[in-house]
Amino acid sequence: MRSMIAKFIPVAVLVMAFVWASVTILKVREKSLPSDAHVLRIGHWQLESGVREGLEVLGKQFAERPDVRARFGNVVVVQDSIPESTYGQWVFCQMIGGTAPDLLEWGLGLPTNIWISYANRYCVPLTDIANQPNPYNAGTVMEGVPLRNTFSDNMRSGYQEELQQFIRLNLSRFSTRVFYNRDLLKQLTGLDEPPKDLRDFMELCRTIGAQRDPHTGRNYTPIVGSGYHSPMWNAQVADPLTFSALQRADFNRDGTVGADETYVAFKTKRLGFDLPSMHAKLSVAEHLQQFYQTGFTGLSRDEGVFLFAQGRAVFISSGTWDAGSLIAIAKGKFEVGIMNFPHPASNDPEYGSLALGPVYDPAGAGFPFAVTRFRPENTELAKAFLQYLSSLNGNSQLNGIIGWIPSVSGAQMPDALAKFAPVNQGMFGTTVIDGLGGKTTVKWQQCFSLFQTDPSYTIDRFIKEFTQFYIDQGLSDWQEQQRDWRRAILNNDRFLAGLRGQLFAAGESRGDDPRWITYRSYVAGRQVFPEVGHEGQRRMVENGPERPVGPYEFLPDAIEHLKQQFSPSKQ
Repeated sequence: MRSMIAKFIPVAVLVMAFVWASVTILKVREKSLPSDAHVLRIGHWQLESGVREGLEVLGKQFAERPDVRARFGNVVVVQDSIPESTYGQWVFCQMIGGTAPDLLEWGLGLPTNIWISYANRYCVPLTDIANQPNPYNAGTVMEGVPLRNTFSDNMRSGYQEELQQFIRLNLSRFSTRVFYNRDLLKQLTGLDEPPKDLRDFMELCRTIGAQRDPHTGRNYTPIVGSGYHSPMWNAQVADPLTFSALQRADFNRDGTVGADETYVAFKTKRLGFDLPSMHAKLSVAEHLQQFYQTGFTGLSRDEGVFLFAQGRAVFISSGTWDAGSLIAIAKGKFEVGIMNFPHPASNDPEYGSLALGPVYDPAGAGFPFAVTRFRPENTELAKAFLQYLSSLNGNSQLNGIIGWIPSVSGAQMPDALAKFAPVNQGMFGTTVIDGLGGKTTVKWQQCFSLFQTDPSYTIDRFIKEFTQFYIDQGLSDWQEQQRDWRRAILNNDRFLAGLRGQLFAAGESRGDDPRWITYRSYVAGRQVFPEVGHEGQRRMVENGPERPVGPYEFLPDAIEHLKQQFSPSKQ
């Protein structure tokens, strides 16, 4: 009996500690909140300096507005700040348990297809407010402008293609750069500035990696690698070389190649890793990973930053969200420099033909929030707070406090971020291989992890093992994605029925009435054209491609017809 009791004592202590902590937290929250408070919960993983302070300041300003008080009463904004390492598990538990906060930061810790399924089941579409003027822009140059048109990317980064809905608002705009230890660079190479050409940069990294710390005897690390940092190098240096895949696989001609289009292109042999652009994606990644520290795939973000702070690594990748922190930890130890990622020169013997220009910095995809549907009484309040945070003045103030780049056009960018000013034109990665579904995402992660860590796992072996699995097993993932899209069509039908009802209720109107033009545009853009595009994908998967040329190329008959139509004899 004593033995059995001894076994259960640790478990009992843990349970009691958990219960005590939960009750204590609840009591503290109850004491800090007014009895008549209308609580709006917001969950995020941003623990960087200034984020919580910025949301707190804007939350209080929002709650004190007379129009907000008249509409919602006494509002209190409560933040749930969750560490990155546990955010995915936390979101999973909150969603399944129906206890997620009213506003939830989107995108970390779970595969893309899981986030899409959560959006379909547990989140409220924001298309209604996207197409309406932001009421909190009254008195500014954005007054009367539809909310989506006030963003630098027209809210494209908040639109979920699979669901045909605006799902989230991105409150900040980020760009990633390379930070480097100026003092250590000078000491090891004699250079004050790193080279911009990729070949020269890799040669510089070999020089750095060959030298040892005189105190510890360990080799210096040219580039900080980790599960957090190395994907940035792949995204900024390797992936843009796939830009030409746009010509082969952008079947709906929207300027991107989604996960569904990538699969269809692989399935129909329009794309493959045998193409120079796709092979370069793996080749550049292979070159870069030889400059990361040993065991980098198992290291966290903090471990990578610690290596840089110790002065044992020269280069580290990060973005505007980390600029202040990295400069702060280096203060008094070494000077921090900032540079763009290196890229191949146009005369590069291997990648020159793929280097078609500078690398484009995506205009959105920063600090994104979705509205959950678990507390319907808070839906309008959550939407209103998002509108306030994305107003011209609110977005400027929020990002000014945090030290990030605003996502709203015309909002002032902090002077300290001048070197992070996004590049608005250039190449970008155009294929999404690991976002199709669960099977293919797991296989990609497994194969790519081996490719990064096992010297015997060559590019050819990676291509052989992954491609065959992707084509064969990816079909079920693609079909499930198509079913998700089909379910979302019902949301479009409801939206269009409501818009049509308003037009009929307004009385008879001419066909050139702007309201009917808008309605027809919605029908074409949200129902007809997507339907045609998805049907085209289905036919290609089942029967192969109908066109012998890519989406942006003319058929031979069309070229001949144009020659005849514009020949000199016709002039």
